[in-house]
Amino acid sequence: TPTTDINVDLTENDINNVILSSTQTNIHGFQEGSIFSDSTLAAGYGHTCTIVENGSIYCWGDNTNGQLGRGYPPSSSSNTPVPVSSLGEGRTAIEISSGYQHTCVILDNGSVNCWGYGPWGQLGLSTQILVHIPTWVDLGQNRTALEISAGTQHTCAILDNGSVKCWGGNSQGQLGDGTIANSRNTPTLVDLGVGLRAVSITTGHDHTCAIISDGSIKCWGGNNYGQLGGVGLYGQSTPVYVSGIDPNNKAVAVKAGSSFTCAMFENHEINCWGNGLNGQLGSGNLVNINTIITPTAVDISE
Repeated sequence: TPTTDINVDLTENDINNVILSSTQTNIHGFQEGSIFSDSTLAAGYGHTCTIVENGSIYCWGDNTNGQLGRGYPPSSSSNTPVPVSSLGEGRTAIEISSGYQHTCVILDNGSVNCWGYGPWGQLGLSTQILVHIPTWVDLGQNRTALEISAGTQHTCAILDNGSVKCWGGNSQGQLGDGTIANSRNTPTLVDLGVGLRAVSITTGHDHTCAIISDGSIKCWGGNNYGQLGGVGLYGQSTPVYVSGIDPNNKAVAVKAGSSFTCAMFENHEINCWGNGLNGQLGSGNLVNINTIITPTAVDISE
């Protein structure tokens, strides 16, 4: 398991080698999991947050455990948008992601703030498990974040050198540090593999996936429905490549659901894999098949 950051800068060229221009694939500013996106809208289990034009944040919904970031003393839930407490003097938000009962943001200086309920350490705040205001997360000396994703019990971020750090629940190895069961309440380095850099990250209930700078996808964590993609039904505590994908068709977006995963590729094709009990894989199969472990194309033709 690695204990130090890799010293490789993630360059613009890494991204340009993976994808087409943003006007040909995704619209900037909305889709979490895209290599183009600074996500500006996030929904958790019972709350929603958005970054508005001036870089401040408004949230609404359940505030039982401080999910709205309204400050102390704890206030009631709100059925209309309310401003989140200060992000710090002069600071604005550029990306946001919400998990089950917590929210994390990347600020304009690359720092990360989290708030809400984090009994598994998903706030990344050492001993703090419940905070009602945006609170700084220590990513490591001189490190900043490029992208962030909040899952049910864990959170992951891509750092400025292309490495990934995760924190929170780890019952299925979803933190990717080679261990299982031991939660981490501070950011922990993911073992992506020697020299590999991530350009997009997404977190599900208990699994995580990332697009690598060569356009491939690696996933790790829970795999009871095949949500890691083509590696049987055994969980993985370190990242493994998703199999069954054309290596010449590079991924441009990936999104993890509770127990399934979907990805978009540069030819605009969408593949999904994992739990398809409710038709969420879009495979068109009318029989009751719970699990598709190999990426399968979604037919969206009219």
